[in-house]
Amino acid sequence: MQYLKIDRDAIAAVVGIPNLERKARTYFDEHQQTDRAFRRDPELVGKPDPLEAAGLLGPPAPNGPVLEWDEAREAAMVAVRKQTADETADRIAVWAIQYAAENWSDAVPQRSGYKLAPPDVATPDFYAKLVERLPQSMVFPNAVTQRTTDFFTEKDAAKVPEIGGAVIRMERGLIARTFRDLAFRNQAIIPTVPTGEGVSAADYLAMFQTSALPLTDLASGNLFVFRVIDSRPGRPAESIAEVREQVIADLRLLRGFEAAKARAESLRGCLVGESLKEAYDADPDLPKFRETVAGTDVGYFEPPPFSRVPRGQVAQGRLPNGVIVGGGVGLLPNAVVDTCFALENAAEKAKVVELPDRAAVMLAEWVETKRAAEDEFSAQRKMLLQQLSDARWRAAVTDWLDPARIRSRNGFALLSR
Repeated sequence: MQYLKIDRDAIAAVVGIPNLERKARTYFDEHQQTDRAFRRDPELVGKPDPLEAAGLLGPPAPNGPVLEWDEAREAAMVAVRKQTADETADRIAVWAIQYAAENWSDAVPQRSGYKLAPPDVATPDFYAKLVERLPQSMVFPNAVTQRTTDFFTEKDAAKVPEIGGAVIRMERGLIARTFRDLAFRNQAIIPTVPTGEGVSAADYLAMFQTSALPLTDLASGNLFVFRVIDSRPGRPAESIAEVREQVIADLRLLRGFEAAKARAESLRGCLVGESLKEAYDADPDLPKFRETVAGTDVGYFEPPPFSRVPRGQVAQGRLPNGVIVGGGVGLLPNAVVDTCFALENAAEKAKVVELPDRAAVMLAEWVETKRAAEDEFSAQRKMLLQQLSDARWRAAVTDWLDPARIRSRNGFALLSR
């Protein structure tokens, strides 16, 4: 794969924002109760500041669960910078994808369903030239860089540095898909574009063709615009030594998975009278492990509430790949999501769940279930009806334009000899 990395933090560090403090105050007023950056450390709630107690400060500020403006000013400005950087990164990604698509406007379709890559596009330096042509308003130091991955298998796609854990965000009803889902839907792996109900030809990329949707790293906010530039067929192992190395790696992974499951079960056993957070903090090793490179995706997470079906997807039902859960958790299969919801009525409110695609386990603790509010439904009713109408309209048009039905309506029959 070849990809462009659009670094959100590099943009946030230098992007100009007029009236930054005023916008930060507006952001704070709107998100004081919902943004985790404005939550006070639970250990400080209800406790006086030692400087205030010593009379070294002015009148004591309210020491509630959320910060006041004077305390949250810097955090609010950082949030506005990140918000602006997100919007700027989106604009850069859209421009890059449109620029790449324009170069395919005269590409010749083939019988396989893919287009033949234009000569100017089928070169390793196409992305480098694209970056040079970025509009001046989108140029930020070290914000857009070109990278090329090594060869990787579908099994190892999630481990590809930087881009491996990225996904397509769920916005405006789009179905979230992972890098692994998209990386192997290309001409090198699937020679002919599939057809049939529910198949989107846009998901299948010709060689050197840029994906129409950017990927997002949910942890860093970075965006990725990508394409496939080379492939090689699978092959038998070249030597016994190569087989041996793979067997050893698989055995290590299996042992690690079993050890992680045993550790999670042990932690679950410590929850009697304690919360998951308290049990996790009391463990002598787990919090330290998260601080290492190997523990980047390991640790205690407290995601915001999530639903089985995203709001923008209600008319189409559940997403086939699962639900993206915020707060660092990432994509969870539907079966795991159902397990989490079932904990509400279970005798034990915590359960160890296997995540085989990640070779990981998750200890989930149920906290509360928020029911859908009638006033919220009423507010969204018009949008839901529009979504359902659009979905039925698209289904009717697809059915009417089906080639077999067209021939049937017109009395044509295909003959062969």
